[in-house]
Amino acid sequence: VPVAPAQHGLAPVLPAAAPERIIEQLPDDRLTLEPGDTILLIVEDDPHYARVLVDLARDKGFKVLVAARGTEALDLAKQYQPTAISLDVFLPDMLGWTVLSQLKHNPLTRHIPVQIITLDEDRQHALARGAFSFVNKPTTTEGVAAALSQIKEYAKPRRKRLLIVEDNAAEQMSIKELLGHDDIEIVMAD
Repeated sequence: VPVAPAQHGLAPVLPAAAPERIIEQLPDDRLTLEPGDTILLIVEDDPHYARVLVDLARDKGFKVLVAARGTEALDLAKQYQPTAISLDVFLPDMLGWTVLSQLKHNPLTRHIPVQIITLDEDRQHALARGAFSFVNKPTTTEGVAAALSQIKEYAKPRRKRLLIVEDNAAEQMSIKELLGHDDIEIVMAD
């Protein structure tokens, strides 16, 4: 911070710091999480709207984590590996677009479906950057509930199919052993 030089024996004048907005930390379920829980990370700095999301998410069977800042959201996503994320675009420390980009570029979090909830109407911007869905804010309680149902259904574990095209039988076997998992059905073609 630049300081004005002292003039004629006067004390230096310091610029007034802009007061930082106090953000209410809402209680969430981080202390009661258990393996197998369906977890929604809610990233929202408006405490009223966050409370609505928390209540609706719990009604849909989610356990919830709440973050009001992008940096906190990124830390929680890495630490808890939530089932899904509800992300506001306008946060006090960074834009939600930055959060989305960092989530999608991190191998630990890129698989997590992210639902954008914002006043911003740039739906294509959200979807092009890897968001699962986009909900305009404010929306009706029914609209948010439907969006949460949609993301919960999308995030359910399901068996995936993988086609491997390899003409060498030994290589086929190696690849199958390397990639084989309970939730993957492997089909081979030569």
